[in-house]
Amino acid sequence: VVRNNTLVHAEFAPTPGGDPANATGIYDEISRPGAESNTEYFSLGGKWDVSDRLTFSAEAGTSEGHGKTPVQDVAEWDVGLNQGASWTIHGPGAASWNLGNTDTSQPGVPNTDYRLDWIFGFQDIDVEDKEDWAKIDGTYFFNGGVVSSIDFGVRDAKHERNLDQVTAQGPACLVNGQVDPSCPPGSVSPFDAANWPQGFSNYPGDFAQGIGASFPRNIWYFSPQQLAEFNRFTNRDPVTRFFFAGAYGLEERSSAAYAQLNFAGDRWTGNFGVRFVRTEEEITNYVNADASDPAAITTSLFGPYKTVLTKNTYNDWLPSANFKYDVTDEVVLRLAASRTMTRPDFSALAGAVSLLPPATVGGIGSGSGGNPNLGPILSANFDATLGYYFMGRGLVSAGVFYMDIDNYVALTRVRQQYLTIDSNNPPPGNMVDYDVTIPFNSSAKVKGFELAWEQPFNDNFGAFANYTYADGDTDAEDNLGNPQPMLGTSENTFNIGAWFENEMFNARVNYTWRDQFFSGLDRASAFWQDSIGSLSASVGWKINDNLSLSLDAMNLNNPKTTYFAENKDRPRSVYENGRQYYLNLRFNY
Repeated sequence: VVRNNTLVHAEFAPTPGGDPANATGIYDEISRPGAESNTEYFSLGGKWDVSDRLTFSAEAGTSEGHGKTPVQDVAEWDVGLNQGASWTIHGPGAASWNLGNTDTSQPGVPNTDYRLDWIFGFQDIDVEDKEDWAKIDGTYFFNGGVVSSIDFGVRDAKHERNLDQVTAQGPACLVNGQVDPSCPPGSVSPFDAANWPQGFSNYPGDFAQGIGASFPRNIWYFSPQQLAEFNRFTNRDPVTRFFFAGAYGLEERSSAAYAQLNFAGDRWTGNFGVRFVRTEEEITNYVNADASDPAAITTSLFGPYKTVLTKNTYNDWLPSANFKYDVTDEVVLRLAASRTMTRPDFSALAGAVSLLPPATVGGIGSGSGGNPNLGPILSANFDATLGYYFMGRGLVSAGVFYMDIDNYVALTRVRQQYLTIDSNNPPPGNMVDYDVTIPFNSSAKVKGFELAWEQPFNDNFGAFANYTYADGDTDAEDNLGNPQPMLGTSENTFNIGAWFENEMFNARVNYTWRDQFFSGLDRASAFWQDSIGSLSASVGWKINDNLSLSLDAMNLNNPKTTYFAENKDRPRSVYENGRQYYLNLRFNY
């Protein structure tokens, strides 16, 4: 059954002949013992009132974080050998599917229901992220006149992110209990079903309850301890199994200075300022190299490689101006114009290359990577808002906005080759084509309007609502020449809620909705996040002047975050993150 140019229902008969290549499914088991993340930070600040007119403040700090995955114990199985299969897609939610007569409740008959396909997984991962920074700000107040004060300051920061080691384990055999990647005759092989773990467990009886689709629920699995034991059949040598395409390094130095004049007059205030920002980047990538290159390192089974250092420096002037005019005692007009800068995410600049090998020999794989030559994202912004303050804490406002963005980070695909060692390309492997998704600089525009309302109904109770319409478009195109949607831009977004407060208690409930939006490219296909609404609430109690207690609740309606590819007849993934509660106790003196 084809709908919307998408195969939404299909049935596949068993393939006779006993060919183990005719598997209809893949089953991955992954365990990450010892995976952790941690962050440490320290900052120190102070303020100095030089006089009634001149003040200074200073602050400096340092932070360091690590994301570690020291070990991944894994196994990948071909499932449903010669058993047939079927699926039915129900839109962006979960799909119904089966693997024919495959017994999913147990490993079944080796080489009939299941066959070991590969043992993979990155080891020795330690992503280090650290930053040192300092800033000094000052304000000088004038005595009378239109110019009320001047603000000025400087800031300097050095940020580093590195992933120096990526060990891509692969299957190996055992000879007298020792790993031997060459698997000589007579060795103990993980592909021999007699060496698979003995015993198994099954998913709990309420697995995937409420998802609303039909598929196997009583799936078998090996425990983390069994996977760890099975992964004795692996080569984890950090030199020969160094997956250089996944390693990277980045150092970014940013320096800034600014000054801003503040004005005030009869019924109006405003400011005008400018910031100068200098960005210096050094990005290290690991790339394929010819073995004859003097800089080539030839110790990795994934081929010769070398490091390439990319240096870029950007100097940007960022002016801004704001104007506020009290049309009447209740009506306020606000105008703003600015040029702002946002740097690309570090994962876009120096992201590790992630690859998905093709399923068949001669096919084209897919993957993603970074682009060290991405420039800072610059945006010219214009805003106008008219607000009517009809009572205390009562407001109705309407605003329009426009953003013209240079160096907008869009996505494209490039064809690259990587040495691939997998079940289709066993050692020593082959150079395989991949369509790799990478970011690149384009341009974009966003325009829209905002509406807001807030009103108290008595001294303790009130309500609020706001709505934003955003129309975003880019100059980027996909590989078919079609316009590429703007990343992360929902056309319609709104919030509605109510609040209560008195001297001892406060409470708030809020519902947020946003339309679907473009999320990027994955495995050579565009994908979107579907529309989603979320209900949250909070209650607080002021115990005394020094102590307060609050309870925050998020996702009270337990929404599903749903992604689809190309169109809603192509489901991609569904996440149900559950309700979240945070109990906070605050003390101050």
